[in-house]
Parts: sequence; structure tokens; C-alpha cells
Amino acid sequence: MSSLITLNNVFKNFQRGREQVHALNDVNLDIQSGEFVAVVGPSGSGKSTLLNIIGAMDLPNKGSVIIDNQDITQLKEKLLTQLRANTIGFIFQQFFLQPTLTARENILLPTLFTKNKVPESRVDELLQQVGLLERASHLPGELSGGEMQRVAIARALINKPKILLADEPTGNLDSKNAQAIYSLLDELHKEGLTIITVTHSNELAARAEKQISLLDGEVVNNQNNKMQASA
Repeated sequence: MSSLITLNNVFKNFQRGREQVHALNDVNLDIQSGEFVAVVGPSGSGKSTLLNIIGAMDLPNKGSVIIDNQDITQLKEKLLTQLRANTIGFIFQQFFLQPTLTARENILLPTLFTKNKVPESRVDELLQQVGLLERASHLPGELSGGEMQRVAIARALINKPKILLADEPTGNLDSKNAQAIYSLLDELHKEGLTIITVTHSNELAARAEKQISLLDGEVVNNQNNKMQASA
């Protein structure tokens, strides 16, 4: 495996009222292509900030962020937009589906922002993969929470990204639907997709190859789950 994501001495600060918040403090990370990584830690530890920076949705105040051999801190907004559209897929705790669009139409939304023409067979393939082929014409209001999250995952995959970022992907789901999402992420990982998830779920974190623990904006643990299990 080769490095797909590298963070070197990354700092991220922001102002909250009179307070200076140190969201990330000298973070160094190296994530290999095809790895499944869980980012864990208490609320306010910098997990979502880290995910936003890896996803090129935010930039650090200091340090370098190399994504797919490009230092995103040196890219103009047009190139950052292209990187987000073509290289990175996003899943959030909130599903962010358009209520007036069908599952199929929601999945196709990201293609409107790229020059990629996606064949119908690609959408059918994703619907089949997430187990929703028979629900393709349903609106979000006609789907369960777990089904809506599976539509969101298919939408994140439509442009065949190299990286899938998931911010608390099972946070709004019951245990049965959460299990379905765990299994789907396992399947995507086996196919070679690089997955980075922020989670409070111990079960999802345990399924990952690697756990990165944050506390007060600092990496306090960066461990391989398999090595830990065999120790």
C-alpha cells in the first residue's frame, strides 16, 4: 500500500467569542491507500475538524495536507472543488437528501457538479450494492433512516472516489440499521476503498484496521487494531 493521505504538523485554530480554540495541535498522520480508519475521542477533541481538513472542506492555519499526491494547502478553490468532487465521497450523520427527489435522483446529484457522464447502469449497480434497487423511485420521506443513509452512501460513491469520509454515519440509526451500515462499510473496505470514519460507536471503531484517538486537538493514540488484537 502507498500513502494516500499525509498530514504534517497540522494546526487549526479558530476564534469563538473571546476564546481562541486550538482545534488541531501539531497533528501528524499517514493513511495508506485502502485502509479503514476510525477517528475516536470525546466531543470537542477535534475529530470533525480533522475530517473536514482531510476532505478539503477546510484548510489548516499551519502545516501541509497531502491528498493523492497534492498539497491541498497550495491549491486554488477551483482545484479544491475538483478534488472534492472526484476524489472524495462524504457521508454525514444527517443524510442531507433532497426531499423532492427520488433515491435515484439523489444518488445522481454529485454528477451535476462534474463533467463525468454516469450511465444508468452505474446507478443501478450502486442501488443493488446498498440493497435499494426496488426502492429507487421512492422519495426520502418514504424511506427508513437506514435506507436514507444507504442512499447517502450510494450518492457518495457515484463518482468512484478514492476516499470515503464518514462523520458519525450511524449516529442517527437504531442498532439494526447501524449493523447494515457496518456491513456495507466492511464490504466497501474489502473492495479496496479508503475509509475514514469519525465515530462514537465502539463496534464500528473495532471493525476498522486502525484507530486514531484525539484529545484536545492532539493525536494521543494511533494504533493498528489487528496488531492490538494479536498482542
